[in-house]
Amino acid sequence: MKLSRVLSAAVVSFGLVAPHPAFAADAGSNDPALASPAERRSGLVVGLSAGLSLGTASGYPNDIQKVDVPAYYAAGGLMPGYGGSAFVMGALADVFNFGLFGGTSRLGNGDWSMTGYVGGFRLEAFPLYSVRPALRDLGFVAQFGVGAARLDPSRGSYEGAAGTQSVLGAGAFYELRPVRHLTIAPTVEYNYITASSIDAYWLQLGVRVAFYSGP
Repeated sequence: MKLSRVLSAAVVSFGLVAPHPAFAADAGSNDPALASPAERRSGLVVGLSAGLSLGTASGYPNDIQKVDVPAYYAAGGLMPGYGGSAFVMGALADVFNFGLFGGTSRLGNGDWSMTGYVGGFRLEAFPLYSVRPALRDLGFVAQFGVGAARLDPSRGSYEGAAGTQSVLGAGAFYELRPVRHLTIAPTVEYNYITASSIDAYWLQLGVRVAFYSGP
């Protein structure tokens, strides 16, 4: 549970050490992918991502008197499921998309079920764009924001666990372009919801579909 405080500090630190706009503009002018006109990505980006998931969750009821009390601890074990998200971003260059996302995930087994809700900022980068043509559509994603999760028993009289605080996610995808402006990409993503009373993790394999308004 201490991880959330560390991550918060990291976000604050990033904001404090972000480069001066003039320096960033000068650095960007030396990058061919940023300096040249967009070839693959520009404008508004609207899309969906969905797939099958495998994960787990554990924690305590969302009650300060029960958090960290062993008698109330619940662990869901390994749970399969599914999930999906939607996003709206701006393609700032061929190598960078940034915007907002929101989604959900549902996992379960014979004893427990977990529901997670996430939302916040989504960043997509294509750092190998200028290395070789075959790699220009390989993207990496990072997500951060607010996450909420519930772990409920499918049987028995356990109280389960619940909480709302932070979400962190990371993944990779490879865009295929069947028609102009539309991309379909196999994707793998890992998401982690952390709060004082619950931790939930899941790995998702699926498909990302995105529409680019340009170029």
